[in-house]
Amino acid sequence: MSLTGSLIKLAIGIAFILIAIAIGPIIGIWALNTLFPQYLNIPLTWQTWLAFNILFGGSYARLKK
Repeated sequence: MSLTGSLIKLAIGIAFILIAIAIGPIIGIWALNTLFPQYLNIPLTWQTWLAFNILFGGSYARLKK
């Protein structure tokens, strides 16, 4: 495998991770609001996005240890 091919795969991998970090909480908040519309009405704001990332990112990191 050439160096260029490796760099392209690395760039695609990093881009995929960044997209997952950015869009994952949005999809999670939407899913919770869809599943429990009578009980939850979570607004999509910077604070809720960050809280979702911290909550589920921290639990995922704890599972990996």
